[in-house]
Amino acid sequence: MRSWAPPAYRLALQRLDLLLHREILRLRASYQLSLDEFRGLYISDRQVDELIGSVEHGAGLDVDHLSAEADRLGAVMHGELVRDPCWARLCESLELSAFERDVLLLAFATELHSKYPVIYAYLNNDVSRKHPTVELALNLFADVGGNDCRRSFAPAATLFARGLLVPLDERAGGAGLTSGFALSGALQRFLLGLVGDASPTAAASPEPVAYRDWTQWPVGEQVREQFRGFGEILGQAARPPLLVVEAAAESCAEALCANALAGTGKAAQRVDLAALARDEAQAQEQVVALQLTATLAGQGLLLCATELHESEVNTALLRRLLQTLRNSAAPVFLLVAPGSRWWAWVRGMPHIACELPPGSVVERTGMWQYHLARAGLRADETAVSAAADYFQLEFEQVRAAVDDLALRPENAGESALEQPQLFAAARRQSHGDMGALAERVQRNFDFADLVLPGAIVQRVHEMVQAIRARRRVFDEWGLQHKSGGASGLVALFSGASGTGKTMSASVIANAIGLDLFRVELSGIVSKYIGETEKNLDRIFAAARRANCILFFDEADALFGKRSEVKDAHDRYANIEVAYLLQKIENHDGIVILTTNLAKSIDSAFTRRMQFIVEFPRPDTALREQLWRSMCGESLPLAADVDFNFLARQFENTGGEIRNMVLDAALMAAANDAAEIDMALLVRSAARQMMKQGRVPSAVEFKHYFSLVDTRSA
Repeated sequence: MRSWAPPAYRLALQRLDLLLHREILRLRASYQLSLDEFRGLYISDRQVDELIGSVEHGAGLDVDHLSAEADRLGAVMHGELVRDPCWARLCESLELSAFERDVLLLAFATELHSKYPVIYAYLNNDVSRKHPTVELALNLFADVGGNDCRRSFAPAATLFARGLLVPLDERAGGAGLTSGFALSGALQRFLLGLVGDASPTAAASPEPVAYRDWTQWPVGEQVREQFRGFGEILGQAARPPLLVVEAAAESCAEALCANALAGTGKAAQRVDLAALARDEAQAQEQVVALQLTATLAGQGLLLCATELHESEVNTALLRRLLQTLRNSAAPVFLLVAPGSRWWAWVRGMPHIACELPPGSVVERTGMWQYHLARAGLRADETAVSAAADYFQLEFEQVRAAVDDLALRPENAGESALEQPQLFAAARRQSHGDMGALAERVQRNFDFADLVLPGAIVQRVHEMVQAIRARRRVFDEWGLQHKSGGASGLVALFSGASGTGKTMSASVIANAIGLDLFRVELSGIVSKYIGETEKNLDRIFAAARRANCILFFDEADALFGKRSEVKDAHDRYANIEVAYLLQKIENHDGIVILTTNLAKSIDSAFTRRMQFIVEFPRPDTALREQLWRSMCGESLPLAADVDFNFLARQFENTGGEIRNMVLDAALMAAANDAAEIDMALLVRSAARQMMKQGRVPSAVEFKHYFSLVDTRSA
């Protein structure tokens, strides 16, 4: 059989063969290996003799000669082994004893020659047990390490605690004499030179975080200097402290950490801590594999917890995982979202924390200008500043947005890109998972479509102007610091259904150029404790990444008044309300709430709202305008249509008028009518009245009452 062992392992495997041969002779001499031809079912003595004798030392040696030859090879084989860089790195980084190195070679031998599983099965007297055991390792190498050898197989000892070996028998914690063991997958890949071919866990990214020049990132010199200082700490400390980075811009934080590690000659391996923590059964094993791979490959770990929602955190588990990683020599960065309770995870551990503030508008503008110049595109300066203002994109997202613009044929000319083009590209990079949590509302309306009292339209105009000016107020004038840190804007639209609240929100989104997402309350409120908070965590985190307007339609149930505590249910409901207050207050984006009854909203919410707009039911003049607007110029109307009568007699909202016009148009089309006449509109008004539980009468319909069919809605 052919050996696949690298040249550096030649002497080590010759020595192992000598020791295995010696063990076979010892066991045969003491009759522990029977000469019965049916033993082991079935590996014959002759087969093993041929395998163990097929080495350079020859056959026929007695125990003493085999021991002497093994000792001679043991004295020189280390010089050969260290020629293999992977083996040298393993022994140096983990400071392995001679016995531990021999045990690892015993396990690794099965990957270097196919004869070793056969020999191990023969010595185990069981053809199915083709792995080394604790007893075999002690018999072969115990004279090397003295009395400490048995303790090397304890669960807390280096071989198992650092993930070098995995036990194949859980009895006695893997340290029983008959307990088998094998090389861990991470160590096996490393020694075979395959460390870059597969991640030790699905939570780890397949490729290291790319290193980029410091100047490419929108951060101030103070932040760069701080991360250079981190690099110095990592380069000097034998066991560096945990470095905690609180950042909203994850890719920027990752790149800065990668740069700090690059200064020490280490690559950065990204690990999704949320994915790791979700698999609690395998989390500890995966972390051990991660720290071993990072130590052997000379990497630092970037534990990204920015997607770890507070309601999903198992603090005890995270503490165990972080403590395990802290016990290794690999540097560890912990990336957390602003406002998270990360300090509870690292309590009692040596750590250094820093806050990476979100890039300012000026810094984000620099990102856009850098990538536009790289792609050879020109853009209006005001448009670039606006895109940087409204979209808090990270470096990679801006690059992708500009690349998207460069690929579109309509942008191939010499003319400068305008704001709508930049905003459209930015929106395409912003959606993320928001679409799975909320419904995107079409932005088809502008101010010309609003049929509202002049004061209400003016208030909506003022809200658009406030959104456009908020960066100047918060950033340039410094009001963000005095307002508690968040630069969001919250508005409450109250009024009956169909009075224009949703349309006004759509007009605002269209005027600003941001997407509008409507949150379905049925998917948020849960009867299970903690689930509502978890859903809110996801929504607000997704809204921040999506750079959108968050629209809570009919928010009475979710944002209602806190009640007097009479039982545990009331107490939990009040906790939910308090949690919502905190999420809204800390949100940097735009939130619009609607309600049919403003008095039902908790006063704690209304105090935090910059805009409260009451949408009244339309008066007669506005209703006539709504009827004419809904019918428009495209509908074929008969000459007998009397909009003044419809507006004067039926006190409907805009939404109800829209439904009536649609109903009449459908009936006309279904009956192949050439026009929509007054009779169709009157019948639609009657059906609308019956849907509301009212009975049409001659008082409302007057001389058109004979056209009304009161049999069904």
